[in-house]
Amino acid sequence: MLKLGKELIFSLLVALLLLSNAVPCYAQVAPHAYGNLPAQTLSVCLPSDQAEGRPGVLLIHGGGWTGGDKSDLQGRCKAFAKNGIVSAAMNYRLADPSDPSTRWPAQLDDARAALQWMIGHSGELGLNSGHICVYGESAGGHIALWLGIVDKRVAGVIDAFGPTDLGRLDKRFERALNALAVDASYSHDLHAASPVWYVRSDMPPTLIIQGETDDLVLPDQSNALYDAIKSKGAPVTMIMYPGGHSWANLKPHLLDAITARTISFIKKAPDR
Repeated sequence: MLKLGKELIFSLLVALLLLSNAVPCYAQVAPHAYGNLPAQTLSVCLPSDQAEGRPGVLLIHGGGWTGGDKSDLQGRCKAFAKNGIVSAAMNYRLADPSDPSTRWPAQLDDARAALQWMIGHSGELGLNSGHICVYGESAGGHIALWLGIVDKRVAGVIDAFGPTDLGRLDKRFERALNALAVDASYSHDLHAASPVWYVRSDMPPTLIIQGETDDLVLPDQSNALYDAIKSKGAPVTMIMYPGGHSWANLKPHLLDAITARTISFIKKAPDR
């Protein structure tokens, strides 16, 4: 477990090294459909070089499972592409209590379909199909963790302040949990949707990123996940940053350092 503030000098040196080797620009590809439903679209950010066999990452936005959009992660998509990573930011079915087809695990099913799309189009994307990581923020982190648990084609998981134990979320999540059709009055349902209880010994490497002052998804959620993965003997690293949920109150140079470490993690992930 790493405290970002104590490693600031090292992190900034890593950031400068990565930036010095970055691809100077990227080519952003128009949105693609990875399925037949309106929500099943993704946007690809490609490095501008013509290299083949590049690492990839699937980006999953947050929004409490009921909101948000892939455009929320366009900054990440561009930053990763500028550093030689084929990046795809996906939309998924947002949970809607009036639409049973959007109940959990619809969001996980969409993520698996988006991953399959990336693998199926790896040749035209210049992508190493065995080297695709998944990155998620908040609710997207929850989905990303599940993708790493159920799909052995994932090379690495980056979970940024994602809920890991739905049974320990506060009342602010009650509407979202009901929309997911995870009834907050039934601990069994909450347990079944909580990735912390289902981590595997053969999980891909996991990078957990958590704000020390996050009062929405408490640090205890990430601490419990770190301990659970560690106890299984799977590789895991956690970065604690001085800020709140969704990078709140985090200074820009520290966010740049986290981005640099994330890029390094994606590139070093082992092929699957």
